[in-house]
This record gives sequence, C-alpha cells and structure tokens, in this order.
Amino acid sequence: MEKINLEVEKYSFKYDDGDNYYVFAVPSQKDKDFTEFYIQKEDYGFISFCISVDIEKMNSNNQDFINEQIIKWIESYEDDIEVLEDESALQEIRKSKIFFY
Repeated sequence: MEKINLEVEKYSFKYDDGDNYYVFAVPSQKDKDFTEFYIQKEDYGFISFCISVDIEKMNSNNQDFINEQIIKWIESYEDDIEVLEDESALQEIRKSKIFFY
C-alpha cells in the first residue's frame, strides 16, 4: 500500500430545497492535467463520480465549471440515491419475509 497526498478542493452548494451538497475537485492520478469531480449530499455516505476534465483546455476554473454543472450533477446524484434506497428497501423486505410451509 502506498500513501498518496492529494490537494482536494471542497465546494459547498445549498440547493433550492435547502439540502447541502459538496463537490470535490480531485487531481487525476492517471493524467495530471485532468481534474476529477465528485458529489456528495450532506449526511450521506454515498459519493458519486461526475466527470474528469482538463479545466485549462476548457478555459475555465473549478468553481465556474462546478457552477455550470451543479444542477445536472445534483439531479443525477438524486436519481442514484433513489435507486440505492429502493434496492435497500427491497433487500429489507426480502430479509423480513417469513415463509410458511
């Protein structure tokens, strides 16, 4: 195992419904020119990968890029959470079923 030190930027965004989301900008380990973006909802353990881009080639910076993409990322994240919660609920139902013979 190798320890790798990264300089991660964390951005906070308050959505219209009052929920807080965090976006993490992480330097790519595969290509140093790229930045990877991840999103997480406050109080949720699930972190979702959004995209990996070369910000300099896009003539942008992390904060401006996030501001342009954040609504789409939140919508996608919420879709993922819904699927995960539905699957978790289904598993709980399966566990709780009592079979009579």
